[in-house]
Amino acid sequence: RGGAAGGGGGGESGAQVVLGSDLAYFSTDVGELVGAAHALLSSGSPPGLFIHAHRFRVDGQREQLVRAAAAVGWATHRAPLSSFVPAADLATFSQWSGVQLLICGSAAALEALPGAAREGLVALSGAEGEDEGGDDGDA
Repeated sequence: RGGAAGGGGGGESGAQVVLGSDLAYFSTDVGELVGAAHALLSSGSPPGLFIHAHRFRVDGQREQLVRAAAAVGWATHRAPLSSFVPAADLATFSQWSGVQLLICGSAAALEALPGAAREGLVALSGAEGEDEGGDDGDA
């Protein structure tokens, strides 16, 4: 239902999920990125989630994104790669090194995730020097 462009069925408005991959490059304005996702999700009911995967290329870029999310009332969590990539692939393919899957949304949206989907999520604060590990030691 819904979609990145909004307009779900059943009289709902707005998107319920915005998916993104490789959105953070060297000169990405992560505040604008979060603002665009928030605009797409803000009119949805129930509240939606911004699920995105990145290999951050600039020091501090993830923290900027986490702070931008907090500024719109969202929490940000990192999911361990091992929750969706087979261990053999993590060990074999170096391309996974540094990749981070982040989930942003309101507390209500994150709490609405099924219990199994919340397992292993790590809350991020946006503090400088916070663990930058992408693979959480899974590789």
